[in-house]
Amino acid sequence: MKVVTLLENDFESECKRLAYKVAGDFQPDLVVGIRTGGGYVGKRVHAALNGNGNIRYFEVNIERGGTEIKRRINLRRILQVLPESVLNFLRVFEVFVLELISKVRVPKRHSHFLVPDEIRDFLNEGGRNILLVDDCVDTGATLKCVLDFFKEGFGRGNRLRSAVITKAHKQPLVEVDYLLYNRVLIRFPWSFDTKAGGEHGYSK
Repeated sequence: MKVVTLLENDFESECKRLAYKVAGDFQPDLVVGIRTGGGYVGKRVHAALNGNGNIRYFEVNIERGGTEIKRRINLRRILQVLPESVLNFLRVFEVFVLELISKVRVPKRHSHFLVPDEIRDFLNEGGRNILLVDDCVDTGATLKCVLDFFKEGFGRGNRLRSAVITKAHKQPLVEVDYLLYNRVLIRFPWSFDTKAGGEHGYSK
């Protein structure tokens, strides 16, 4: 598998490219960014699509347990001192392990996440085109949780689409509608293994 690093300018360009891909056949009334990474991507996709100012933007907060563990052990500091070749190997190895695990058990679904009341009010009107945006699909558990929420809670005439920069796993729980990279691992500006980067130093 290939590992690609997207720093500031390249990341901005790829977000615009994803937005243009969406605009080719879907006109959302609402763009929803899935934090954390999906929030960074979602804001930029929304800005590129929102030429007439009529598209709303919100974010939902849902985080994998593994992300919190990485923060607690200060993984960022450890990764900063490793050479890029080792970092690339670790990324590929992580995906390989997760794919093996997913063959014997279904990835754990998130039981809850934070949804702003404004989203609920907006969607209760029905008949909306909704675009869910994330940075990457791994197992697909996060995106599936969010998709299921919108389908089950607000399915009355609303149309759902999803867009991500990259899909890492061969067979995630859900397939996305708009995708730039397939089976490519992306190192984003806020990633734990981005040199001199990280989300705390990245401008939203």
